[in-house]
Amino acid sequence: MSLYGRPKGSYRSTQCEGTSVSPTALNTAQPIDLARRAMLKLPDAAGLHISCRSGSLWITLDGDTRDYIVEAGEQFTTAAHRPAIIYALQPATVLVQAQRPAAPAAAPARAPAAGPVRSGPRWPAGQQPVAVR
Repeated sequence: MSLYGRPKGSYRSTQCEGTSVSPTALNTAQPIDLARRAMLKLPDAAGLHISCRSGSLWITLDGDTRDYIVEAGEQFTTAAHRPAIIYALQPATVLVQAQRPAAPAAAPARAPAAGPVRSGPRWPAGQQPVAVR
């Protein structure tokens, strides 16, 4: 008998099954089903959008003393370039996607210039615009 009243050798395993996700797999936008106590390893969590579709997740970033619990319907993102581990506290479905960069601002339309164009006051006295070739 052990200290906890169980026969020796009858302990439940504390091992976790880990799955590593490659950056190319993130482009599929397919949800990943995790069994209870399963892990998902991300080599670099920066710029990733982690969405918990069902269940409950525990997210930890390498070198960060904080841990994050993400429930169904919640999301997690970070700008830190660190490995991350997503651990399923219960059976869960997680969606990991690369964040889309913000659309660049549209440049204002410009009329083609035939030479130096300046708006506002005229050129200072004694200075003339010089065409550069």
